[in-house]
Amino acid sequence: MNKLLYYPSILVPSAWLKRSILYSDCISTICPYNVDNFEGFEENRALADMKYLESCGQFEFSRPERLGYMEFDSILNDLTKYLSKRKLKTIREHFNNSHYSYQIYKGKMDSDIILYLIEEGVAYEDPNVCDSIFVEPGVGLLYMSLLAFYSSQVADDYDTATDKVMNFSRVFGRSNTSEDCSYYSNLLINKLPRPSSNNSLEDIIKFKEQHYQELLHFRIYLNNWVSKIQQNPTHSIINQFEDELTSYSLEIKSKMKERGLNVLYTSLEIIIPLAVQAGISNLLGNFDVNSLVEGMAGSTTSQGIQSFKPKFHRGKDNMKSLTYIDSAFRSQILESQRRTE
Repeated sequence: MNKLLYYPSILVPSAWLKRSILYSDCISTICPYNVDNFEGFEENRALADMKYLESCGQFEFSRPERLGYMEFDSILNDLTKYLSKRKLKTIREHFNNSHYSYQIYKGKMDSDIILYLIEEGVAYEDPNVCDSIFVEPGVGLLYMSLLAFYSSQVADDYDTATDKVMNFSRVFGRSNTSEDCSYYSNLLINKLPRPSSNNSLEDIIKFKEQHYQELLHFRIYLNNWVSKIQQNPTHSIINQFEDELTSYSLEIKSKMKERGLNVLYTSLEIIIPLAVQAGISNLLGNFDVNSLVEGMAGSTTSQGIQSFKPKFHRGKDNMKSLTYIDSAFRSQILESQRRTE
């Protein structure tokens, strides 16, 4: 959890930003050059928060213009493989009968992708909005998910992060077969103490500076434990982590309260690509996948090993980096269970 690339939108929600920056070195978002004019109070507050973190050296704008021809060509190939003629017909019909579209700045695409989407009838240009293309919402989110994954491969040490499970599922889906399939571990941490949204970013950054060593030790611990899961996803590893995580969480929560920060227990899901594929199917019975939801009210962690079939058929190395899903919905569930302190 060192550097996170947020997607799908340019503006990172302020509450998400405050939760995530505590345990991260840097957060980034995909934003073309010369795009910094947004309307609305919430939008400008989010932009101001991002600019403040940028001045602290803890935020970067990932420029899609830095992607090369090979990356955009790979994205186009993925789109054309997934959006079959049959799917396109259905999507096109729904799009023509809908009043909704997903606006994407043209700086996030190349000309071949824009032309493909328009010719297939799932996007259009508005002469009054020259810097954008308007895409069928499902296709737009699919494109932004692909752009994030490719951008994270080009950027140094970035893992993708989003606030909705559906954004991840647009690229990877569950599979009922082990053939040509990669395995990923879903790690759901339910009781992670983080700053609530009514804390100022200035106070959060000050706390990070004052407790740099404690937060660093926790991050190193979490990263090491994720590596253990990648190599050996067993019950004993899970149980050991849960006990140690509780100790770390209590220590960080105590430090935060001492400094006057309002603490909120939130959930964080980490999608971990498993390094060892051989014999992994024998471990599938060790974990109850349903516990990912049922365990939310109780234990510190829930663990499931699932097989994901990549929708773009590029083999078993589709996603070597981690994906962090920090869902506001799950955090709201925890808050409603009176885990706010």
